[in-house]
Parts: sequence; structure tokens; C-alpha cells
Amino acid sequence: MRATAASILLFIINLVGLSAGPLIVGVLSDLFASGMGLGEAEGVRWAIICTSCCTLIAAALFWTARKTIKEDLVS
Repeated sequence: MRATAASILLFIINLVGLSAGPLIVGVLSDLFASGMGLGEAEGVRWAIICTSCCTLIAAALFWTARKTIKEDLVS
């Protein structure tokens, strides 16, 4: 059961990271470059900065999940 859960988790992480990640960065890059008039290089720069800020959301979720890790490891 743990192996299945781990494989599903890794599949979803790879699916999001390898397919949606570059697409989102590309769309944001185009939006920043042409829509905001920053230019191509600055558009890519700010798109990567914006998507990197998503790690703060993940860190907050992991921080809240730490409360139940002891009970999860026992069972």
C-alpha cells in the first residue's frame, strides 16, 4: 500500500512538473514580455521567479503536515 501511494505521488509530481511546469512558465513569459512590455529576457526572468514562489506554498503545506507525521509512522 505504501509503495502504491509512493508511486502515485511520484507519477503526479512528474506529470505536473514535466508537462505543466514548462507550459506555465512559457505562458507567463509571453504575458510578461508582450503584455507588460518587459522584453523577452525580463519576461523569462520574472516568469521563473513567479513559479519559484510556488515552493513557499509547498513549504507551508509540508509545515502543516508535520503535525501528524508521528501518528502516520506508528500505524
